[in-house]
Amino acid sequence: MDKKSGVSTKRFAEFDKHKVYTPFGWMGDYPDSYSADMHYGLNERIARAIGEKTVENTCEAFKFIREETISVEYHKEWLANQK
Repeated sequence: MDKKSGVSTKRFAEFDKHKVYTPFGWMGDYPDSYSADMHYGLNERIARAIGEKTVENTCEAFKFIREETISVEYHKEWLANQK
């Protein structure tokens, strides 16, 4: 079995620096589709805490997206102005 590299190519580093995201960023930076290597200093307790915080943040984002109305209202206004 070949060992995959979890190291970023940093091809899209400038995009990240400017907080601009593209669907191709992940593929370009991680051509093996792999990251999050258990590097030195990252133990199971820390990895678990990071995972739990990530799940918490994701749940909060989904809740916001599900409940927000601003984008729908704006989209209706925008469509009305296109006539």
